[in-house]
Amino acid sequence: MKKLMSVLLLTALVLALAIPALAAGSKTDPVEIVETLYEGEHQDWTETDPSVVPTPEEASEATGIPAEEAAILWTLDYDTENFPVEIEVTAPGTDDRTLYVLAFIDGEWIVIGSGVGPTIRVPVTQSGILSLVADIPVLYEVTKGMGGVWYRQSNVNLPFTCERNINDPVAYEHWLKPDGIKVDDVVVDPSNYSAVSGSVVLELYPSYLSTLELGEHKLTFCFDDGNREASTNFFVREGTGGTPAKDQTQTAPKTGESGWIVAAAAVTVAAFGGALALKRRREQ
Repeated sequence: MKKLMSVLLLTALVLALAIPALAAGSKTDPVEIVETLYEGEHQDWTETDPSVVPTPEEASEATGIPAEEAAILWTLDYDTENFPVEIEVTAPGTDDRTLYVLAFIDGEWIVIGSGVGPTIRVPVTQSGILSLVADIPVLYEVTKGMGGVWYRQSNVNLPFTCERNINDPVAYEHWLKPDGIKVDDVVVDPSNYSAVSGSVVLELYPSYLSTLELGEHKLTFCFDDGNREASTNFFVREGTGGTPAKDQTQTAPKTGESGWIVAAAAVTVAAFGGALALKRRREQ
């Protein structure tokens, strides 16, 4: 019986550790062109920053996807030596979703190919600006700093991170600058915080936080696509209180993690239940 219990517990532990690891990473894996084929053979290509990027409304007009569900995954200026070519594009996290490749031609966005993700192949007949769009709702969520506490005598920044559920590296590009941060529904002047890419990593300065009343406040990140806003609360209190980044703020599970944690817990419970049932049958 002890051996059986050990095996079941080990199995549950392995699943609890392995399942989240399998689920993690799709949000931050690169969305990219992985191959260019000319007459079936590999051909080198170049990618540079584009001079124009489609808005959700333009992507919607080109694809027929509702603007709030048109995820613009990347946009780039593409060139290669010979045309026509076939490009292979991959977008992790878009399994079973339709991907569209748009080209900016004569001042408008036109669909030049589509397919079911996460990987599709599309013909390209000329150099120019390409954009990849998916029919998946873009969601922004504050994942670090929720419920943070800032103490007036601490003189430290109060940090937050806001992430995008798909192709998170472009979150900063879609963050509305300079009016992208609100506290209690009032736009915060950019001089009162720092914000850098890597999702959107924000730190509110003590000089600003000290002007707020004691108690609870709402912080809002604003974006130009998806659900447009992501909010959380934080608190201003008297005292020193330690460093908010380590002692006070919370971190949310990454998108999809909470479900896997519940699944792993269920496996553990099932393992114990099975073991106990077997023990009772043997005792009888």
